Amino acid sequence: MKGPPWRTGIVAAAILAAGPAHGQGFFGPEGSASYQPEVDDYFRLAEGVRIQAQVQPTFVPAQQVSRLSFGLYGSWYVAAFPRELLSPDEAKNHAVDMRVGVLYDATLGAGTGSPGNLWTLQAEITPRYNLPAAILVSLRSPSRRS
Repeated sequence: MKGPPWRTGIVAAAILAAGPAHGQGFFGPEGSASYQPEVDDYFRLAEGVRIQAQVQPTFVPAQQVSRLSFGLYGSWYVAAFPRELLSPDEAKNHAVDMRVGVLYDATLGAGTGSPGNLWTLQAEITPRYNLPAAILVSLRSPSRRS
């Protein structure tokens, strides 16, 4: 990590102080661990416009549940920052990233749940904020409609 040593210290302290994440109430039921890796690939169409392809498997071993999701999105960058950030992700140079697309969820192993195939339309706006010491904060707030 480049930057002042104190910033690296703050990040290291936050990682060491963090405990395990437990879902409760709004964030889902407590209990079984679930694994949900995500792979995204981006294709630049034009200045400020890209297509995003997404693959996202989900596994809940204790419930013998496995799902696989595929997504395809169009993404637009809005409001360029006045300063350039050194990042391979062009979207991080803009204050807002708007994304619209479709997500397909297929159940591979129903386990304790019921099998199903679900198509979801998704619209998302991701604002980004520049903080001192070249720190960039993104707030992802998905909105889903089936």
